[in-house]
Amino acid sequence: MARARAACIVFDDDRVLLMHRSRDGQQYDVVPGGGIEQNETARDACLRELFEETSLRAATARLIMTQQNDSGATTDYFLIDDPVGHPRIGAPEAERESPSNHYELRWVALRDIHTIPLRPETAVEAIATAFSLRSEDTQR
Repeated sequence: MARARAACIVFDDDRVLLMHRSRDGQQYDVVPGGGIEQNETARDACLRELFEETSLRAATARLIMTQQNDSGATTDYFLIDDPVGHPRIGAPEAERESPSNHYELRWVALRDIHTIPLRPETAVEAIATAFSLRSEDTQR
């Protein structure tokens, strides 16, 4: 059975925070996040994963969209409006670090989002939608 995921979209002006992965010779980026545990809401999983992967904390997470992949697994994408702290790799990822498995947080300019190996590619839509909503909020 496919596991549901929650993903955290964090912005700094016109940049989005991504996790760059080097794994088994492959290089790619993902939106920080992870699996939703039993008896956990997607929102709670997002906030937990945000801290575990980036060391950032937040009080709120706003659901942007839900996407389903070919195997039926869903990812709920959340916009983090109020992150607190400075991004750094959290303990779970740091503990899994090895020569064939590397994690690195990086800010990527939105204008460059189509030039990087983002997985899944459909995450671009979630990032663009979140940025649009965030921009609307700041104009009010």
